[in-house]
Amino acid sequence: MGINSKAQILQFNVGQLQLDGGYQGTMKGTLTTDYGCFSVDNQGFVEGSANAGLGNQGLFEKDFDLASFQISRFSHCALSDLTADRNRLILKPGEVKAVTLSQINLLGEATELKLPDSSVTFESSAPNIVSVNPGGGLSVSPEVERNQEAEITVSYHNGGDEPVVTQIDVQVIIEEDHKDTDENAYGDLIDKYQSAIIERWDWSRLIENEMGYDQMQSDSLPDDYGFVLTDINRNGQDEMIIGQNFDNGRIFLAEIYALVNGEPERVYVGGLRRSAKIFNEAQILIHDSSGGFSYQTSMLFQLNTGSSMDFRRGYINVDGKDVYEIINPDDPYAEQSRGEELTSGQELEFFDDLGEYLDFTFSLFAEDQ
Repeated sequence: MGINSKAQILQFNVGQLQLDGGYQGTMKGTLTTDYGCFSVDNQGFVEGSANAGLGNQGLFEKDFDLASFQISRFSHCALSDLTADRNRLILKPGEVKAVTLSQINLLGEATELKLPDSSVTFESSAPNIVSVNPGGGLSVSPEVERNQEAEITVSYHNGGDEPVVTQIDVQVIIEEDHKDTDENAYGDLIDKYQSAIIERWDWSRLIENEMGYDQMQSDSLPDDYGFVLTDINRNGQDEMIIGQNFDNGRIFLAEIYALVNGEPERVYVGGLRRSAKIFNEAQILIHDSSGGFSYQTSMLFQLNTGSSMDFRRGYINVDGKDVYEIINPDDPYAEQSRGEELTSGQELEFFDDLGEYLDFTFSLFAEDQ
């Protein structure tokens, strides 16, 4: 086979083209006298090589990969726990979501469990609503016509011991045009905040009406106090997020209201020493500190579809040096609420899986102030 240009400047001849295929396996892991964990990756591949000539410059060889593909993956580990990146998911009809798993070995080390793995099985309690494939891919039926729930059971089998199991709750939410209804539900509350700003309600009156944030730096609500209505937990009802936008682009989340039995109920209050950020799937990360900053806590909650706050995980920093996992969010400063001590820097990775926090532009309660 040859290619000749019309100007006779370039002559190119392929002398030989050869295709090869095969199999390769990789085994890696950790073995000690009392602990073992290994995985085996089996892959197929197709590769090629060519011998070519360019004019009188002689021959050169070129190797290139055409394709590689996973045949199977198998692991065998003694695990103390198996965790999912999300133990509660809120999905829409027709939505597809991939599950990420972490394995905790007997040494307390956490690593990602690559999927698919023949040692891992998935089972859906309602496969007609949410199906799951061996690679941890969730698929919601597009035919779902009302809010539904399914439970995904994930099991790790290592051959000898009882399977290590974790569960993922999936809620399928039908999005509806609910904005007019929710604006009416919050209407009286919006009017009350507007009156409080215009009439300069003092601190005692705000406390009496359970309005405003803790340790406010003024005697009344600020003029730039605003709100946004949005359905962060995707239960078909808007929440009312209250806060302030600043010129530097930062925001302050002061209060969060949710509808409970059709009535607004305050589920979060910020403060001078308390701040929050909202992430996808209604995850709310709250940072708090005590007087003198001897204790600083970071706790992750999730606003469930029933509009209550579920604690997920958190840690406390004591005197700026000792860091412990929080096991009781109701009294996080108490010593008995402390769990495992975290190693240096481990708290910096505690919430790495949350992604980017949500940004809001608030509408002022009192536009003319």
